[in-house]
Amino acid sequence: MSFIQSGAARGCEAGAFLESEVGLVRKTRLIKAEKGTACGARKLVPAGSLYEDGDEKGIVYEDVDVTSGDMPGSVVLAGRVYKDRLPQETQTGLEGAAGFTLVEASPATERPY
Repeated sequence: MSFIQSGAARGCEAGAFLESEVGLVRKTRLIKAEKGTACGARKLVPAGSLYEDGDEKGIVYEDVDVTSGDMPGSVVLAGRVYKDRLPQETQTGLEGAAGFTLVEASPATERPY
């Protein structure tokens, strides 16, 4: 579910922090506008942000435009993720969270030129 231009067009792919699709759980959740940050004339909650609602913790899968208020967005609630591809706040918030396996370092990418 996407309400704005895709992350890939802006240089950031949705879900780039995922290590594997095995055990991945994604659900639609209401993303609060108060979590958004200014991005030009818009207010966004960026992909990789920590999602918290009561005891439930997750990772916002793709950017969510909250300029006009709370909006639904895709949230990863369980899975294997690269720790070094997440913001520090998300890393700290997910430590010990049920359902997540934080893989220490993402592999080096070799490009065939």
